[in-house]
Amino acid sequence: ITLDVADEAEAYCQDSIQVIVDTPPTVGITTPSDGTAQNEDEPFAVRGIVGDHQDAAPALDILWESDVDGVLDTTPAATDGSLGFAAEGLSLGGHVLTLTATDSVGLSATASISIEVNGLPTAPGISILPADPGSGVDLIASIDTDSTDPDGDPISYAYGWTQNGLSTSHTSDTVPAADTARDDIWEVTVTPSDAMGTGPAATASVTVGNGVPTVDSTGLTPTGP
Repeated sequence: ITLDVADEAEAYCQDSIQVIVDTPPTVGITTPSDGTAQNEDEPFAVRGIVGDHQDAAPALDILWESDVDGVLDTTPAATDGSLGFAAEGLSLGGHVLTLTATDSVGLSATASISIEVNGLPTAPGISILPADPGSGVDLIASIDTDSTDPDGDPISYAYGWTQNGLSTSHTSDTVPAADTARDDIWEVTVTPSDAMGTGPAATASVTVGNGVPTVDSTGLTPTGP
């Protein structure tokens, strides 16, 4: 754009500026969906798509950010405009993830989504009661120290038992006395879960010892000595 100025004496001056007419880049986040919840320590894909009227997609400056954890990734886009990274290690709780693309003339555009990073319950402290069982007694899995959930979510427990290293059909906290025999090695695995996922499991084992004999009945004969 040029401005020419002349007076009556034909004195003359000129000035000009250069203006680039452009539009900002186009930006979109494709994965994950807005409002998605992700479990802690489980990497998840973050994907997007960018484009620009003037610059090729790989020439755009890319910035992925979390409002909690700051800069997450700056890898350029592919030639088709696709881009992304594997997110992991994010702080627990809510995040706003933002993708910003900036072109060579400084125009930029952003897209944002909200996600929740779910904290998983801790491993419980467990034991098997009785600690020194004899044959023919119930074996009971005891939760000595409850799991804790960093989000305060309700926790449920799943039980799995093995007998001498082999899986069994027992999925409650108890193995009935009829199934226990001397020298058997019983192991229980207790896995805590919240509504989103499972936390680390805990295990305990016992070896069944000799059962104490019992007297079924007594009698004295003859009845009238």
